[in-house]
Amino acid sequence: MPITIDRSDSGALTTFTVSGKLTLPELIGVLGRYGRNGPTRYELYDLRSLTGERLSSADIHSLIAFFGKYPKARPPESKTAVLVASDIDFGIGRMVSMISDGQVPFKIDVFRSLDKALSWLRS
Repeated sequence: MPITIDRSDSGALTTFTVSGKLTLPELIGVLGRYGRNGPTRYELYDLRSLTGERLSSADIHSLIAFFGKYPKARPPESKTAVLVASDIDFGIGRMVSMISDGQVPFKIDVFRSLDKALSWLRS
């Protein structure tokens, strides 16, 4: 699973572009390395090129628990946008957003449009 990471907007936004298959252990590893360098206030996960099986319900709960372990890792009022292309990924993203509400110290929302995701992040 190749993940590219790009910091922009004067260091306020990090974009994670995922292509290929996504596994929870690989994602957790990337996030751990990224976090050691000081996470940004805004994060965009571009999953439009995702292939293969999606994260399971158990994986999603584990990911949320991972984020919940580090409540002060990101700056206050942080946001995470998830950009998807398919209906199934939009539904999974909405599930993550709902389950994470109150469990993680930042807002998560899912989008099908890059412009709308960036607009929400910057609002």
